[in-house]
Amino acid sequence: MPPTKKPRAAKSSWLSLFGSNQKPRSPLPSQSRFFRRPGMPAVDLASGKRLEFILGIFMLAFVVLAIRSLDLALVQGSKLRERAESQYKKRVVVPANRGRFLDRRGTPLAVSLPVKTLNIDIDRMGNPTQLARQLAPLIDMPEDRLAQKLRSSKPGSYPVLKRKIAPDMAERILALDSALYFTPEMQRFYPIGEVAAHVLGFVDIEGKGVEGLERSFNKILEGKSGLRVISHDRMGRPMTEAKTIDPTKPGLDVVLTIDSTIQYIAYRALLKSVTQHQAKAGMAMAMDPRDGRLLAMVSIPSYNPNNLADSKAESRRNRNVTDAYEPGSTFKIFTVGTALDLGVVNPDTRFDVEHGRFRLADVVIRDTHKEDLPMTVTQILQKSSNIGAAKIGLQTGHTRQLDYLQRFGFGKATNLGFTYEASGRLPDITHYVTVGLANRSFGQGISVTPLQIITAGAAIVNGGLLPTARLVEGVIRDGQLLAKPQPDPVRVMKTETSRTMRHILAGVVGPEGTAPQAAIEGYTVGGKTGTAQKASPTGGYGGRHYFSSFMGFVPVETPRLIMYVAIDEPQGLYYGGQVAAPVFREVAQEALPMLAALPEIPVDNPMPPIEGYVFDPERKRQEGFDALIGSSLGEALEILRGQGIIPRVTGSGLVARHFQNDQHELVLELK
Repeated sequence: MPPTKKPRAAKSSWLSLFGSNQKPRSPLPSQSRFFRRPGMPAVDLASGKRLEFILGIFMLAFVVLAIRSLDLALVQGSKLRERAESQYKKRVVVPANRGRFLDRRGTPLAVSLPVKTLNIDIDRMGNPTQLARQLAPLIDMPEDRLAQKLRSSKPGSYPVLKRKIAPDMAERILALDSALYFTPEMQRFYPIGEVAAHVLGFVDIEGKGVEGLERSFNKILEGKSGLRVISHDRMGRPMTEAKTIDPTKPGLDVVLTIDSTIQYIAYRALLKSVTQHQAKAGMAMAMDPRDGRLLAMVSIPSYNPNNLADSKAESRRNRNVTDAYEPGSTFKIFTVGTALDLGVVNPDTRFDVEHGRFRLADVVIRDTHKEDLPMTVTQILQKSSNIGAAKIGLQTGHTRQLDYLQRFGFGKATNLGFTYEASGRLPDITHYVTVGLANRSFGQGISVTPLQIITAGAAIVNGGLLPTARLVEGVIRDGQLLAKPQPDPVRVMKTETSRTMRHILAGVVGPEGTAPQAAIEGYTVGGKTGTAQKASPTGGYGGRHYFSSFMGFVPVETPRLIMYVAIDEPQGLYYGGQVAAPVFREVAQEALPMLAALPEIPVDNPMPPIEGYVFDPERKRQEGFDALIGSSLGEALEILRGQGIIPRVTGSGLVARHFQNDQHELVLELK
């Protein structure tokens, strides 16, 4: 027999690496005699269990990592992506371009210009104390306040440090710290400044309308802001890549009925009268009586909406719509118009004016112009007799007169478009009807606004139709003007009565009337003066405080322009025909050619010169006035007003040049 081979020693199993040198107590199933190859070493059961445990650990770790991956990718994915992107991307709100205000000829009255706002990324900011020391002088902010703001800002925030940064400062500011960056904003600019301030109003620092039409039409003007993502490199420098997430939607342009040239002419004339008579305030409006379109609305004192810091609340009030007052004698046209329309009187009906003193119950009514003979209705308006007007009102009766006054719109707001418009007041006089009716008939004991007076006056002269006062023509959408719907005018007086009233009121401006200073060469003019003694705070009408006014229209037969002018508390001269009527004349004589209302009578002489700037012909240029070149009209007016100069203006835009005209006045040409 061949010798039996000695079995070879089994090689060390790789399982021994895990510390197992014991012999297997029983073979694994795979190592049974049915499957084990000859010479295959047996593995003990303890080593197999140890392998299963290690594999389980690996599987558990894999499951934990998988769950964590799903959590990061699905549950927290969007949040983590935002955090990652925030380190090199910024979401910037892009403000919408606020709609413009345009006058009736398309001249911009309010526009929005792009400016830069300084922000800082607090998480990337360096030393706040050092940054405040370097940055404070550049943005005109106290160093301690800036440092406190930087230190108190929350992590992850992007506070605004300064708005309206000048372009020349931008590069110097960005060089200080990579955490500083700029965002775009819009700044509202008013080219004619204080001239139209009370009509347009102004916006706050966020660009929201606060006063005037800016407030009333804020939703139409503001549009919708957009959103962009801007990338920057690791040094914080902005990159050209930018993605628009939400596009901006600009606001709509609003077209007004205002004529910017007539607006300026009215402002200049009113300012001159208020200054000359050292008055407390002044108001003036010009309207097309045919349809109620307001061509001008000015108030003094005014303010520059481009520089609100220097303005006072008193100056920002639009007195044409906010102030209700006793109108005085201008109200007599409604007393006489009502009586004529009812057939109570005719132009030749006579009344005894009691030699200028009329006792009624426990009061005495007086006339400034004392007459011994009875006066006709025409003369009562021409001479402005309080006694005559009182007797006409008493003959008309309380109920019928009140009905007409309400038809004319007194006692309720006109809804012109201002949220703070006053409604005036027609008091209940049933407990003192005789005295109350007499006083009301010549403009005492009631309160009205200038806007109500001119609107009702338009009905007196335009054929008896009460128009709706209009300040907004419409909005521009997709290049097309969408006109604002207007209600039809309401008939409040017969056409014949209106014609009669126009002829009567033409006598007021004649040599025998109270307003010869309202006459305009080449045109027939009608109107009515008012000189209301203001009520004393302690009662009665003592003292020398007057509200002087004039309402005029031109031409008499086919009125194209009606104006109301009021001077509050003039010093020295105080009659309406002396202080208010000249304002009407100055505005009307320049505005009528612009309205295509040519002279009815040939005119040989040029317009009389208006007081103001006198040019020295020996000097080829006026030193100092060259500084006005390139400035806005509002800025130029502020400078010239301080020198007592009220210029004429042509064109629109910025001041391009100045020169002297034939009337020896300073003329500013805008382009």
